[in-house]
Amino acid sequence: MESVVSPVDHRRQVVLLRVSGFTSLALGLVGSIACIALAVVAIANVLGGFQTVDVPGRGVLTLEQRHYVIYYEDTVSMPEAVELRGLRVSIRPAAGPQNVLPISGYEGSFTYSRGSYYGRAVGTFNTPQPGRYLINTLNPYVAGESARIAVGPPVLGLLGRYLLRGILGAIVVFFGVGGVGALLLTLSDRREMLGRGALPQA
Repeated sequence: MESVVSPVDHRRQVVLLRVSGFTSLALGLVGSIACIALAVVAIANVLGGFQTVDVPGRGVLTLEQRHYVIYYEDTVSMPEAVELRGLRVSIRPAAGPQNVLPISGYEGSFTYSRGSYYGRAVGTFNTPQPGRYLINTLNPYVAGESARIAVGPPVLGLLGRYLLRGILGAIVVFFGVGGVGALLLTLSDRREMLGRGALPQA
């Protein structure tokens, strides 16, 4: 004996499928935007975590064992106009052997703005082990107290890594959750068409 679905029940099923489909699409869109937003926040957190030393000045920074970039920052000069002829930076472990770490020039060009500061990558170095490092800076051409160096990981590498993760996450979420929504909408359309064919015509 065949079961007969009433027009009201059939309509409810179609509406439920459509509501679920549109909800899944909305969740997929929101989720993909959240993935990109989280990537941007992660980059901002890394930039905000740069450790700084005034120029001229000295400071002790806690560093990991990794490759670092030295950024020159100033509030009164655009990055391209930063005077670097007299900039001197020395880095050595705060304890143990006092060997000065070799510093290489930054290959390429990278400038940025962070808060009220303009920045420019000027050098790179590698720390042999995690710990505290004593940094001395000097630049006789600097006037005022706005100049400083910031020490942090390569920004370009961070931008590529975090943005790639954010984009991939957004694609997976959108086509995963959103794909379910598209499937539900397709099912609702088919069910509505079948219902129209099964209902008696006036």
